[in-house]
Amino acid sequence: MTRAATVLIVALVGAVAIYAAMLATGNPEEEAQMEIKTVAEDYTGKSLEEVQGALGKPTSQEVFELGTVVPEFRVELKNYFDESRRKNDPPQVQEMTWSLTSEQNLTVWFTAPDGEWTALHQLSWHPDDQF
Repeated sequence: MTRAATVLIVALVGAVAIYAAMLATGNPEEEAQMEIKTVAEDYTGKSLEEVQGALGKPTSQEVFELGTVVPEFRVELKNYFDESRRKNDPPQVQEMTWSLTSEQNLTVWFTAPDGEWTALHQLSWHPDDQF
């Protein structure tokens, strides 16, 4: 038996074992719905520490000033800061992205108006999306 065939068999056996465990613990559709609910949780208003506690270490992280020119990926942030504010007193924004699944990334933007980073907005997006 080739190495590739052995790897395939091991993967299939693992998948069957996981599915069997799901069946033994309850309704697999209900389990999947519970997981989706967790993935789609709203983190708005939560502290940076709370979000990292729930999601773990982000796959990417950046701090930037939100100026008058806003890339498409961050365009929804314009709903929180008008052009005058972005021009005269650009807010500091911390952007963190997590790879939740192979089909879903989550980016959360934080601001610290009172000195503590708090989630302002989030965007769930497919890793293949182009901005």
